[in-house]
Amino acid sequence: MRKAWTVCRTAYREWLFRQQTLMIFPILVFLYINVIEPMQYYADVMQTPLNLLEPFLCILNSVYAVPLLPLSYLFLFAGYPKLTGASVHQISRTGKRTWFIGQCMFLLLAICTFLLCIFAFSCICVTDRAFLANGWSIAARQIHGAAYRDLELQSGTAVIDLSVLNQIRPYQALLLCAALQILYMCIAALIDFCFTLSGHKLTGVLVNLITAGLGLFLLLSDTPFKWLMPAAHAVFSGHSDGVRNTVYMPVRLSFLFDGILLAVLFAIGFHAVRRCSLMTVLQTEGGR
Repeated sequence: MRKAWTVCRTAYREWLFRQQTLMIFPILVFLYINVIEPMQYYADVMQTPLNLLEPFLCILNSVYAVPLLPLSYLFLFAGYPKLTGASVHQISRTGKRTWFIGQCMFLLLAICTFLLCIFAFSCICVTDRAFLANGWSIAARQIHGAAYRDLELQSGTAVIDLSVLNQIRPYQALLLCAALQILYMCIAALIDFCFTLSGHKLTGVLVNLITAGLGLFLLLSDTPFKWLMPAAHAVFSGHSDGVRNTVYMPVRLSFLFDGILLAVLFAIGFHAVRRCSLMTVLQTEGGR
């Protein structure tokens, strides 16, 4: 396990300090313009503060943002795992199994770092006009009222759905929504990882694009077929109806769906790395 952690730490350090990671700033700007700023606006109109956690929870429950987060992360993640001469040396010292586990640990650590950056940014943006408590703000609830109907339509994706507000409290919502999003991003990352290990990096990117696009289409269409896509299971607000208290999909089944899919992808990736030829990697590296 110590060798796997060394592989993880090395990959994480290389990923964290490369220039491509700076692309997280345009992502944060996009989220600020489309989610955080509109929430601040309608809270100011109502002259009441937001809960510090609400902007982040709104992002994690946005039908539009959820499919985009894995794609944004995959762009930051592009180029990993690096199958170079240095990788061959590392694999020869640690073994393929340990190297693969270390890379999976790196994936999880990088995903958590990505979401933590979004969480910290969303909190900092509203910290001067927000409170922290295990209860929803007046603004989050009143925006659904008839008196603010026009403001709700104007705010678009910057509104927390009633299915979230009426089902759970903010602290529980933070844990559940973050866990569902992490699982979804792990699925997208492992799909990319498996195709990269098989020598079909571009195919992996296309599969993730198609999966995210189809998931978004089915989410907007609101058909039962949406539950065949990982994106639907990542949106907590889609699991039930906050008005009629109707459960469409138990959250535990979403965790089961994600867990089974991750197990399958892990097995495929493990098989791919065992079949990966170190000589082929060396020849590819030498031809560059």
